[in-house]
Amino acid sequence: MSDTIIEALRTYINDCTYLDADSGQVSINYMSSDPIQYGIFPLPGEKLIEKYIVSGGIFEYPFALRVNASNTDDYALLETQGFFEEFSAWLEDNNESGTFPALPTGKTAIKVEAQSNGYLIEQGESGTSIYEVPCTLIYEKLNYEKE
Repeated sequence: MSDTIIEALRTYINDCTYLDADSGQVSINYMSSDPIQYGIFPLPGEKLIEKYIVSGGIFEYPFALRVNASNTDDYALLETQGFFEEFSAWLEDNNESGTFPALPTGKTAIKVEAQSNGYLIEQGESGTSIYEVPCTLIYEKLNYEKE
């Protein structure tokens, strides 16, 4: 079990079989300029979706998976876009099978989903580009008023 949500997400995404095996660990709020690198970036907008009458509730935690990938030819571009399709399908399969991140004590993951296919966010001139797929973690948190 992780101490933070973002650490739990990193551990969870590191288990994705579609990640490039030579890329190393998924980073948090950082990626080197070398392809292929992966990073998880928390996004603004964490919010309470449903408040329980007694205590606790359902929360939404938005984040993005970014990939620094080669843009040297059409094959590399197609390969990157194919990764995002596979990653989205992996998240869907995990939701169906109940395979979720091990969140900190008092928090239980309900769903992790991609909000769209990956898209280009920065076209590099060095033969690499940065792509992003926005995602959302839905989780239950008990006794949040006592924190």
